Amino acid sequence: MDINILAEHVEIHETPLEKVTMKDSSINIEFDDVNENRWEIEFSPFQGLNITTIDCIDTSKFLKKYGRVPHLFEVIDSKWIEKLKKRLIKRGRETDFVDKAHHYILAFQDNIVEVIAWDNFRFKKL
Repeated sequence: MDINILAEHVEIHETPLEKVTMKDSSINIEFDDVNENRWEIEFSPFQGLNITTIDCIDTSKFLKKYGRVPHLFEVIDSKWIEKLKKRLIKRGRETDFVDKAHHYILAFQDNIVEVIAWDNFRFKKL
């Protein structure tokens, strides 16, 4: 599994105090950076959200190359996106909106937050 590090200008604090909210077709994630500034990243629209406590996930599959990644990163050739496409096809649905999707990961202290969304995410300093 390959990953690309995105948004290197925002480095996640080791204790980020993350807050995840969902409203309509948007996912908003607040967290602290290494300078204790509060940031928000918004994904809109999104197609999937997965939050897993770090104790219950094999982080080596996406953190092996870099160790802890204190930035937003993207999974290249995501199996999760392929799974979503297959489900849509099985249900007889068009998959073009999933073709635009990317698999993003934020590795926080206790939680791994994964989002499937288009590439129009935005960072905002709070």
